Amino acid sequence: MEKVLLKYDNEKVKKGIKIIISSTLNNSAEKIWNKLLNIETLIEICKPMVTFKSKINEKEMKWEINKEYIFKLFIYGFIPFGDHKIIIKKLDKENKIILSNEYNKIVKIWNHLIFMENVGENEIKYTDEVEIYAGIFTLFTAIWAKLFYKHRQKKWKRISMLL
Repeated sequence: MEKVLLKYDNEKVKKGIKIIISSTLNNSAEKIWNKLLNIETLIEICKPMVTFKSKINEKEMKWEINKEYIFKLFIYGFIPFGDHKIIIKKLDKENKIILSNEYNKIVKIWNHLIFMENVGENEIKYTDEVEIYAGIFTLFTAIWAKLFYKHRQKKWKRISMLL
C-alpha cells in the first residue's frame, strides 16, 4: 500500500491509498478479457465477500464507457452497504485495460484499473490497481480491499483454468 493524492469532485485533492495486487493466470489474455467483459463475472468473483445486486437483469447488462451502473452492495452477502456506483472510463481491448471510477456513501473514491500482460504462452500477469479514499475509513477500507482483491484473484485463477 502506498499513500497517494487523489482528485475529488474535479478540484479537491484528498490523501488516499493505492493498492496493487497481481497474479499469474494460466490462460490467454483474450479469453480472460472476454470473461472480464461479462458483468456476471464481476458478480461471481466478488462472492462471498461482496454481493452486487442490480435492479435490472445482469444477463442483459453490458459494460459501456461513461455509463453509470448502480448496484445494491452487501458485504459478506448480508450486510447492506447501500448503492455502489461504477462508471467505466476506459475499455481498451487491444492493450487489455479497464479503468472504472466507483463510489458509494462511505467510499468517495474507488478508482480501479485492471490490466493484463503476456508473460508466456497461455500465461498472463493480471493486475488490479486500486486507489481509495474514504475519509477517516480510508486505511481500514484499503486493508479490507487488499484482502478482497486477493480473494478475487484466487477466484480468477480457478476460472482461468476452466476456460
